[in-house]
Amino acid sequence: MATETYLPAHPGIRPATAQDIPVLLDIINGAYRNDAGWTTESHLVEGARALAPDLEKLIPPLRDPSTGTFLVYHPTTSTDPLGCINAEILPDNEGYFGMFAVNQSQQGQGIGRKLMEASFEVMRIKGCKKCVINVLTDRKDIQAWYGRCGFIMTGKTVPFPSDAGASKLKPGVQPVLVYMEREL
Repeated sequence: MATETYLPAHPGIRPATAQDIPVLLDIINGAYRNDAGWTTESHLVEGARALAPDLEKLIPPLRDPSTGTFLVYHPTTSTDPLGCINAEILPDNEGYFGMFAVNQSQQGQGIGRKLMEASFEVMRIKGCKKCVINVLTDRKDIQAWYGRCGFIMTGKTVPFPSDAGASKLKPGVQPVLVYMEREL
């Protein structure tokens, strides 16, 4: 599938493939578990953010395309994808995104916003009216960034998932995620 035609308004965005998984693991784990960069959670969470089976479930044939699309930003100027986002379709005309990460050396160049906008388009195409996300309670900086992207706090919270794979909260970290939402 040609990158330029998947979402015409979003050049460089395409669905992830199984061949992308090694690079995407580096991007995701680097962004969330490296000691550098503003997206790191290494002071709050230990263990890998994602493992290969986590990503394999997000890519056909293991994923039904009606449940969402795992997108990558892979411009023609790069040999590898530079970022990713998983656009998930939920009941009640809601979308959700996760596995949102940009290569640390490429952060601050608008790639994250491009990926987020492309995920919103996927959600709108599938009939979603709003997007919801979960953010660790202790990540006020990330909550503020999402606020600048149009998300608002809902007042809802959920516990940190007990089935978070290799990810475990460090002692003293609140095991709570806040819900934020944005109209599409």
